[in-house]
Amino acid sequence: MKSSFLISILLCFIFISCKNDTEKQEIKTTSVKTLLVEESNTNGVWVTGTVETPIGELIQDYGFIYYLDNYFFEMPDEALVEKLSLGSPSDNNFEFEGILTENLLENRRFVVRAFAKVNDIINYGEEVEFTSYRGSSEDKLTFSPDSANIGDTLIIKGHYFGNRNFVEFDLVKSVPFSVCDTSMKVIVPKGMEKCSFKLKLNVAGQNVYTNNLFTIKAPRIDSVSKSKVVSRNEINLYGVNFSTIKQVKINEHKVNTYQYTMDLVTDSLLKIRIPMNIPLGKLSISFDYLDREITYPDQLEGILPIIESFSPKKVWYNDTLLIKGTNLLGIYDFEHPKLDKYDNSNKIIQQTDSLIQILIKRPVLKQKIKAKYNRHIINSDKELCWLEPSIESVNKQTIYGDDEILIKGENFIKETEVKIGDKYCAVTFINENTISVRTLAYPGPQNISLHYEGFFDTITPFVLNVLPAKILDVQPKVLMRGQVYTITTENVNPNSEPHIEILNKYTTQIEKSDNSYKVLFDSDHYISIDTKPEISLQHGSQLAEFTEGLAYKNPWEPIKDKSYHDYVTYLGNINESPLIFSDRKLYLFNPISEEWEFKSDFSYPMNGFYRTIFQDKLIILLRNDNKITLKSYAIFDKEWKTEFIISDSEEFSGNLFSFEKGDELFIGNKSMLKSFNLKTLKWKNKTPIPSISKWQSKPLTFEIGNKIYFAVTTYYDPYGKQEEQEKSFIYDFTNDSWEENYNFTLNILSKKTVAIKDQKAFIISKGWNRVHFLHIFNSVDNTYDSYVPPTGAGTNSACFIYNEFLYFMNSYNNNIFINKCHINKLIPIDN
Repeated sequence: MKSSFLISILLCFIFISCKNDTEKQEIKTTSVKTLLVEESNTNGVWVTGTVETPIGELIQDYGFIYYLDNYFFEMPDEALVEKLSLGSPSDNNFEFEGILTENLLENRRFVVRAFAKVNDIINYGEEVEFTSYRGSSEDKLTFSPDSANIGDTLIIKGHYFGNRNFVEFDLVKSVPFSVCDTSMKVIVPKGMEKCSFKLKLNVAGQNVYTNNLFTIKAPRIDSVSKSKVVSRNEINLYGVNFSTIKQVKINEHKVNTYQYTMDLVTDSLLKIRIPMNIPLGKLSISFDYLDREITYPDQLEGILPIIESFSPKKVWYNDTLLIKGTNLLGIYDFEHPKLDKYDNSNKIIQQTDSLIQILIKRPVLKQKIKAKYNRHIINSDKELCWLEPSIESVNKQTIYGDDEILIKGENFIKETEVKIGDKYCAVTFINENTISVRTLAYPGPQNISLHYEGFFDTITPFVLNVLPAKILDVQPKVLMRGQVYTITTENVNPNSEPHIEILNKYTTQIEKSDNSYKVLFDSDHYISIDTKPEISLQHGSQLAEFTEGLAYKNPWEPIKDKSYHDYVTYLGNINESPLIFSDRKLYLFNPISEEWEFKSDFSYPMNGFYRTIFQDKLIILLRNDNKITLKSYAIFDKEWKTEFIISDSEEFSGNLFSFEKGDELFIGNKSMLKSFNLKTLKWKNKTPIPSISKWQSKPLTFEIGNKIYFAVTTYYDPYGKQEEQEKSFIYDFTNDSWEENYNFTLNILSKKTVAIKDQKAFIISKGWNRVHFLHIFNSVDNTYDSYVPPTGAGTNSACFIYNEFLYFMNSYNNNIFINKCHINKLIPIDN
């Protein structure tokens, strides 16, 4: 039993021994394992590992390598890691341990790997992570120099540097161009915002900052391309660190504006333009760079541009004025010659530092060139002039005071003014070689001169003989308003329109021949008999007078109105006395006292469109929508009464006229005539007036006997160059018929008033051309004659006859003017 047990133990030992020999024979390659980190404290890190190599292989070295976590993506670079070497062992298969103490960083994650070097080949175990509690609290990073320019090389020293590291300069990343485990070289980049900052490195995925600040050096000026400058000069600055510059200022005047930006060519070359409004003398250059500013005093000198010469000295349209000098780029405008942006204005067509070319499009004053530079005016030494005009010929040598002459020459411009003697002429046509003028000259020999104020003043050798205008005779010799006079003259241009006045009042020309004029004396105004000269003729600048003691006759006697009347409206005559409406009151003229008597308060209806006087009543037509209301107001009873309402308002349109017969009021226009009986309150249709194509005025109507005389203007010329045209008819009450009155053709029937006495109509009228007349129409023989009219005739005018006196009233400027004349003393006019 005991022997069997021993045999079993022996067989097991033999089996185990055979198995171990078999396993040793199966190891064909080196195997390295990093087992674990047993402990990590302030004294170091305890790590273990194993190595197995084939029989007969020599382990040259073994131990551990360690480095920061995430430092390598693939196999570590032995030259860039920390290494704990344990030497060359005698065994091939064993477990080993070591303590890591060198170059650890406190509180940083590291990776450790066991290694064995066999036959010059390094074999690594797997990575095992650990946290170090030994070493310095910060990375030891240093750099030099501590300040540099853009583009300089910076050397940074530390640990665990690799090719995947980068450096941040104020958020601008820069990749080193040379790296080893403890140092790197990097170029200072562009684009920083701050001037001083800590460098930031990313090592093995961890951000590390330097203890000290790195500073970008201020930009420095080494030289300038031009030291004496004016505004708008472009110069070059040479130096370093120009890429850090944000703004350049010359004596606090900014270079960069919305119109111009400096040109950074390289970090050492900057092109700038000198800004406007720089002072004269020493100038500083300031740089706003990164987050700082630096000023270099006395770098430049501000000077003035200089105008050395110009040509030509006399200019004409489309000439090019050449201005030569130095620093002319600083000139931005001219006071003379004046520049403008419009097409027909003088303008700069080329400008360099030594030459300015100006295209002349408008005349220039005779004065020095005045160029604007900042707050200075740069003057030329000599004056710039406009090329003066000259006269070669004049088509007349002897002229009237008001005449047309033709001047030939050269260099005429549209602004040229022509004087004959001391009087300017009216230029009617002008081009470069011809001037046509209307002369306004005094009599006698007179020089021709050409002028353009401030530009030229040329007196020519040409002398004209100007004839004196004269009035030789006036017929008739008695001056009366409304009379036509024949004025005989001498040396008055038959092609002119002389201005003739009688007693300093305008006249209306009726007719003219070669040396005589027929004029109508028709002034509205009161005339003093002491007025001198009695007759005058304005011919150009000449005044011819006639003072041979002409008699003045005026049969009209003025009556001064003692009261004030605001906004006078004439309503008609009651018992041959005028009734007026003023300031909401009615007044009636009393011919005995020759004063206005108040009758009643009165409000005129706003919708009233026609009025007339019938017996002692004021009749008013009012329009309400499509209806016409006829209302009457009893002047003396002060009562309103609605007489009738007419449903069809279209009939009562256009120019209305009216007249009365007994108890009937007749109202008509050019297409209808109706009578209204104020007792029966009934309308009757009457025969309308024969067709008239066009009425240009309110008709004139008056009654004599059983007939109504009607006249209306059918044509007028508002410029008074043609006579007005009228048509006249007679209405017969007995047979309700009309007939045309060819003998009743007064020249003016535009504004009129009429009074009746003894089968005669006294008609005072005023036309569109302001001429006014007094005509007396005799119904017996159907004729009319002209008489001296009173002063004034207007819309608010009226006439009446009382006690053999003809009264005429008209209102003007809130005053009422009244003239009267005995009907037997009216003076006839034979025109």
